[in-house]
Amino acid sequence: MHPRSSRVFLISGAYAALCVPGIFICERYMWSQSLLHSTQWIAVSVCSIASARFLWTSRGKPVGWRRPAAYLAGLLSGLYLLLILYVFVSYDIFD
Repeated sequence: MHPRSSRVFLISGAYAALCVPGIFICERYMWSQSLLHSTQWIAVSVCSIASARFLWTSRGKPVGWRRPAAYLAGLLSGLYLLLILYVFVSYDIFD
């Protein structure tokens, strides 16, 4: 088991989740949101990779609450990345 991958998916997942209220606050006060949007995308990508690595390296080992957290983080970050992919693919530049 790689202990750093556990910390990485937890920290990047928490950062990605905390970007949401930060974006709402920026919208409310009409501040720029570009930094939060770009770093959230990076954090979600890192979270997805780190959770998959954690699940791969911790096969058959007792890890307690971190395994369900890794499954949840991987699922949610994967769904978020699929949503972003869908938006980019379905965006019609000629419309």
